[in-house]
Amino acid sequence: MGQFEPIVRLRSDAALPSEAARINRLLDTLPPDEFSQLAPHFRAVPLKRGAVLYQQGEDTEAVYFPHSGLISVLAIMPEGKMVETMTVGRDGAIGLTTGIGSLKALNFTIIRVPGWATKIPASRWSEVVKQSQALQHLIVRYNDTQASQLQQTVACRTLHNVEARLCRWLLEARDRVGSEKLPLTQQLLADALGVHRITVTLVAESDALRTGFRRKPDSVPMIADS
Repeated sequence: MGQFEPIVRLRSDAALPSEAARINRLLDTLPPDEFSQLAPHFRAVPLKRGAVLYQQGEDTEAVYFPHSGLISVLAIMPEGKMVETMTVGRDGAIGLTTGIGSLKALNFTIIRVPGWATKIPASRWSEVVKQSQALQHLIVRYNDTQASQLQQTVACRTLHNVEARLCRWLLEARDRVGSEKLPLTQQLLADALGVHRITVTLVAESDALRTGFRRKPDSVPMIADS
């Protein structure tokens, strides 16, 4: 995989209006009282492709709620290779578990598709969560959902061919980004699926991709050649 840009490129001091923050589906489920306690600490953060949010094993300094774009969570193998384990978009968040005591990043996290997010310091998130049973339950339910999705991903990678895996990845990305057109490259998809780029090239040019979507041809998400 290529070189990743540091998190410093993501910093922004712009406050985020509460109305805009509600675009994120997870934020939209927060109880009014808890949301009002968190809202003054929200900041609008641009997400630049390739930027690193978390380094595995380092302290988690902030929680991110994406409103657009796509974040990729990767596991680092002993030999240094990286494997994508899940993606997060406007349906979720990164760093939620800091609220229940997990302060270290368990995975390497980067931005796949550019966009923007709500950012809140992990310390403030943790303070509010410790006082809110509703937020604690929300974190547990969200973690359960991620675990279930991870199990489905393992099953898909084991039982399905590359065409099916690519279709699933693109459909999930489309839902999480909220757009029919995705600014993706074949190399990015190859990294995400753990295959060679030529494999993605052949699949993207085949009828199997369109058949997997079961939609009219012009609705297939865009995949750039580079």
